[in-house]
Amino acid sequence: MHQPIQKIDAILEPYLESIGSDIGYVNHTKRMFLYAMELQDLDETQQEIFAIALAFHDLGIWTEKSFDYLDPSVALATKYLHTNKNTAYQNDIIEMISLHHKITPIKNNTLAELFRKVDMIDVYWGLISFGIAKNRLQEIKKAYPNNNFHLTLMKWFMKRLFSQPWSPLPMLKW
Repeated sequence: MHQPIQKIDAILEPYLESIGSDIGYVNHTKRMFLYAMELQDLDETQQEIFAIALAFHDLGIWTEKSFDYLDPSVALATKYLHTNKNTAYQNDIIEMISLHHKITPIKNNTLAELFRKVDMIDVYWGLISFGIAKNRLQEIKKAYPNNNFHLTLMKWFMKRLFSQPWSPLPMLKW
């Protein structure tokens, strides 16, 4: 197992009660990490940055019980970085989380752009692959199953759609 995957587990451990039965989120983060490694050779520092951003990127859904989760997710990541005296990469991690649902490419931050791509791969369940071989996508999905993650996202979307139809997808950025 990759060390960054173990780091994701360690970061998420205190939040497992909030995540509850939606354990598919944990696997979502691990699939994203493996997709990133397929697309780009990340050095140890980049892998650590990725692991931290992955652990927190959607976590606000569960901690705040809200589909408007980017700011709460950033706040959780920032708190973690300060608590662990690891703020050197804070700007990258904030940008990775804040812009991971950006519709257009991120031009000035290659890690954030990679992060956006791997989230897109997983959210679209591999229909968009950015060149990752289909058999490799299947291997990763088998290693870290969906566990209803997409169904959970759909439930949050429907709840938001009916409660705030003027803003059903507040996380999208142009």
